[in-house]
Amino acid sequence: MLARWLSCFFIFTTFNAWSIDDIYALSIEQLLDVSVTSTSFFKQSYTESASSVSVRQQHQWQQMGVRNVGELLNTLPATVAPQAHGKSRVVAVRGYFNYSIDSGVATLIDGVPINVQRFGTGMQAIDGFDLTTLESVEMIRGPGSALHGPDAFHGVVALNTLAHGDTGASVTFDIGQEDYSLMSLNAHMSQGNHQLTLAASERVIGDQNLRYPYFDTDSQQLAFSARRNQLDNHNLLLKYTYQYSSNTSINGLAYSLDLDAQQLQGLGRQLGADTMQDKDWSDYSAQLDLVRLGLNHYVNAQNEISFSGYYWQYHDVEKMDFRDIDFIGYATHGYRQEHNWGLQLVNRYTPSNQHKVALGYEYHAAKNDLSDGHRIFPNDQLVINRLAQHGVSNDVHSLIVDGSWFFSARLNQASHIAYSARVDEISGFGTQLSPRLGFFQPLNTNHLVKVLFSRSYRKPTSYEIYGSGSVAENSQVKPEQLTNLELVWQMTDTNHLTSLSVFRNRWTNSIRGVRLAQAIDGKDFQFQNATHNQAWGLELESKVNWQQFDIEANASYIVSKNTETNEEYRAFPDWLVNLGLGYYFNPQWRSHVLLRYQHRNTDSTPAFANPQPEQNIDFIRVDLMTGWVGEKVEVSAAIRNVFNRTNTMPAYFDRLAGSPGNRRNVSLSAKFKF
Repeated sequence: MLARWLSCFFIFTTFNAWSIDDIYALSIEQLLDVSVTSTSFFKQSYTESASSVSVRQQHQWQQMGVRNVGELLNTLPATVAPQAHGKSRVVAVRGYFNYSIDSGVATLIDGVPINVQRFGTGMQAIDGFDLTTLESVEMIRGPGSALHGPDAFHGVVALNTLAHGDTGASVTFDIGQEDYSLMSLNAHMSQGNHQLTLAASERVIGDQNLRYPYFDTDSQQLAFSARRNQLDNHNLLLKYTYQYSSNTSINGLAYSLDLDAQQLQGLGRQLGADTMQDKDWSDYSAQLDLVRLGLNHYVNAQNEISFSGYYWQYHDVEKMDFRDIDFIGYATHGYRQEHNWGLQLVNRYTPSNQHKVALGYEYHAAKNDLSDGHRIFPNDQLVINRLAQHGVSNDVHSLIVDGSWFFSARLNQASHIAYSARVDEISGFGTQLSPRLGFFQPLNTNHLVKVLFSRSYRKPTSYEIYGSGSVAENSQVKPEQLTNLELVWQMTDTNHLTSLSVFRNRWTNSIRGVRLAQAIDGKDFQFQNATHNQAWGLELESKVNWQQFDIEANASYIVSKNTETNEEYRAFPDWLVNLGLGYYFNPQWRSHVLLRYQHRNTDSTPAFANPQPEQNIDFIRVDLMTGWVGEKVEVSAAIRNVFNRTNTMPAYFDRLAGSPGNRRNVSLSAKFKF
């Protein structure tokens, strides 16, 4: 039935009557004018940034046919975002795919940090932030602590919600295979000094029937099972801005997310064997409620002051069933809740075109309100354990400086420096300094060279400090550090942009889970500052507009290793390529092909230092999208994994064949504007 609708769609797109500007087109000049919000207290263009950053806007992910943030992150340079056990995603940046990638990437929504203190991540429900509520997504690759603090260790994912617009509304409906559906409403009101934006959405990715192998310990044979891998999310966004005067505005944000995930990846070999076998899955649900209130005031043309405060609460439940496993014999339900709140005050000062500087103060506090583990035995006996993380709180006071200095008034030809530094006073860990420095040297009007230095740190999470039912406490674990050096060359002209980066970083005092030689209180594992690591690599990004073609490509080659054992982190792809090719049949009708390629040398990370066999694993996927845009109606169709190739992403704990990818699936989308 869906194939018939798809055939009708392709016939329909050949008959178009309206003549409008194509909303998908983005020229090089427009790309350079796109504001990057996560790399400075000042709005910057792509070439002005002192960090390696990728920006994706709404029209770009629409033309690729991606359905959630995780799928979008997998199209970025030097980045993989596979699913982890019992959670929606983990993100690895520039190598180092190991257990520590659960933490170390800061997640922001409209500038509000939303990493939970228990695990140091905002990725547990990242696929719950529906793309229909977002205007853009930014990804910083490399240290971001100079602006965003201890969570921004390996990078930053910044989610920017819908911008205000002219009065109007739109509704979007998607339907597809795998019980896929989307219903969303976006509405804008602009009247006088008032601007209001509302978005509501429900997206369901149903039974994906992802087939995975496991080793049957009874038959001693390889066997297969499947997981639904179902995701259901609901989002509600409300934004309001009041222009009190020509110099002062007040803004507010409310965001609510509800995620329900069924049969995501389970524990697999985490306990030393294929314990879950044909039931290697977990159920996970999460709810986030967030509010932010801010004020912007221009003292004069050179001086702007902004103040904001926020509060958010996160509650999640993780369920795993071990009742069929002899040496465990119970199901576990983890119930966790925490709240966070914070303040930010920034003074931006621009005394001249050659110099600008911002001074900021931030305060962030977090508390674990609930951390309980329930054990349910076959006779329905319930045992409730209150974990050591329950009631744990911490706060951070921070001072930040961010600015730039041009050595000549001829800005487009002048050398300049960009500088940032952040001092954090953290309860229990004292004072930490995170610097960033960039030197920019134009070679001519089209070529630019950057030399970038940055250093970040990550404080231990409450899980790493206080442990759990199977992990021993370690109050002596220390923050880890990452030092990064990059050389960047960028070239731009009227229809071409290319950026080539060479980087090298060193990760010291890496926090890893270690098997203890002697158990502590019956617990065999503990987090310790166990290793030192380093990585180097090349990254290439390019965009070309030529006649009716629009080409976007990125590629990376990454090597990361433990410098003490010389063991490489081979589960991270050494080669990673994404190639997007768009073609405009006319101003309204466009098709887009996305080719993704990854090569890695092993399925997954080793469990308990077990050696991993050398392998050659190729991920090859082709997605096809075609869309037609009218003044009041937009329609599109997407075919993901066109050739139905069996692909896997890297995974944890000796998981056989890694994390299974999507099979071929088709979806249709229609958007109506009022």
